Amino acid sequence: MYGPVGIYLMDMRLSVADLKARRSDLHAARHAHVRAHMEQADVAAMLLVDPNDIVYATGARNMTLFTARIPKRYLLMFSDGYTII
Repeated sequence: MYGPVGIYLMDMRLSVADLKARRSDLHAARHAHVRAHMEQADVAAMLLVDPNDIVYATGARNMTLFTARIPKRYLLMFSDGYTII
């Protein structure tokens, strides 16, 4: 298996279910990291337009059908907990 997931799977001997569970933990940690920096900078809301930033902040990767109709997607994050894609 190639790529980071394959290397991780070979090194740790984890099942696919374990990888999926850890992936959701990773995305939750990244989301909390972004919110912590928003609070530190005293930012009430942030609009993200770069797909890489949206994936980092939320883990939302597959928006193929959405982007087929609307070529751009946005993420609005509020420091109090709400997130809108």
